[in-house]
Amino acid sequence: MNRNFVIWIACVVLIIFSAACTTTNNEKKKRQAKAARRLGEAYLHQGNYAAAMQEFIKAGKKYPDDHLLQYDLGLLYALKEKYDDAIVHYKKALELSPGFGPATNSLGNAYAGKKDWDQAIFYYKKVIKDMLYATPHFAYSGMGNAYYYKGDLERSEKNYLQALSIKPDFVSALQGLSETYIAMGRVPEAVAKLEKAVRKAPQNAALHFQLARAYQLVLEFEKAYRSYLKVVELAPESALADLLQYDLGLLYALKEKYDDAIVHYKKALELSPGFGPATNSLGNAYAGKKDWDQAIFYYKKVIKDMLYATPHFAYSGMGNAYYYKGDLERSEKNYLQALSIKPDFVSALQGLSETYIAMGRVPEAVAKLEKAVRKAPQNAALHFQLARAYQLVLEFEKAYRSYLKVVELAPESALADQAEEEAREVKKLF
Repeated sequence: MNRNFVIWIACVVLIIFSAACTTTNNEKKKRQAKAARRLGEAYLHQGNYAAAMQEFIKAGKKYPDDHLLQYDLGLLYALKEKYDDAIVHYKKALELSPGFGPATNSLGNAYAGKKDWDQAIFYYKKVIKDMLYATPHFAYSGMGNAYYYKGDLERSEKNYLQALSIKPDFVSALQGLSETYIAMGRVPEAVAKLEKAVRKAPQNAALHFQLARAYQLVLEFEKAYRSYLKVVELAPESALADLLQYDLGLLYALKEKYDDAIVHYKKALELSPGFGPATNSLGNAYAGKKDWDQAIFYYKKVIKDMLYATPHFAYSGMGNAYYYKGDLERSEKNYLQALSIKPDFVSALQGLSETYIAMGRVPEAVAKLEKAVRKAPQNAALHFQLARAYQLVLEFEKAYRSYLKVVELAPESALADQAEEEAREVKKLF
């Protein structure tokens, strides 16, 4: 046999053997990478992000071109709220597997995390067009959320309903739709959606908390109380603890159980010492007890807090406290301070009108009440107060019309009965 031919045969055999070894080695690396990735996914599911990252790094050294690994890294960074890093990995996943729908949907989620609502909607719409994407209700729910934050409540509702038409018990969509309904003033519908969500996810403390707040809005205080207690049972040490104590305080305050309210507001402040709304509400609770000095103490305390976002509440509360202490000048001063921060703040306009009437400055009181009524035209009590102010300046026809407005707005109330009687009397004067 020709010697060169033998050498050629030996080279071919060596190349084939070498290629086979390389292929075998690559397959081994892929198997090792897959095992590390799956272990990382298990750690990720447990919330052990550090251990998950270690496994993902191992997997990446073995086989970096795994689109599932890149997707998992995106999820990890998103859970750590590092949305820019998440976006990088989701896009790598799509470069490796262009039709991988979960990465496209997760890009929408990452942009939503950055509050870039238009980009979020772009990716949600893109994945919905993918006929192979098996869970479009995720994208529709994401769009519902994005449109909610863009202030487009009709589109928000439409997309949440689309998600629920695909998966009727999808908790995320039920919860999101309830927020949209509350923003639309359709609170009973919000309650119904949250009740359904709680039946589906009875161990979710955040859902019970949201349902409790919705119950308060429809004045179902006993149900609200039971829902708050459920939160305590499910998550006694959770991040919701300060809000829970605060809301329990609000609930007791609404029932005029001010001592109980004070206990819960103080517990909220023990858990979160800089929680301004609880400090302000302590002022309100002491005002409810007619302990004006303690009320003023807490209002002043929260005003000093530079992080408290709504100091006009505290200034208005102090205006009220000084009014009842008989210090009308300080009352006026604090109400005006509240209105310098929020010129159409109804509570301050209403309170300042009472101060002006007590000071004998009735035309100024009328002006403030007229402004308040323009801001809150459905508030029957405001119309009643304005009617009485009109009587004081002898504007009897205007007073009569305002009394009739009370009857129109709250026909079954005790206030309406009083307004009808007042209207009959004032009618005799013109």
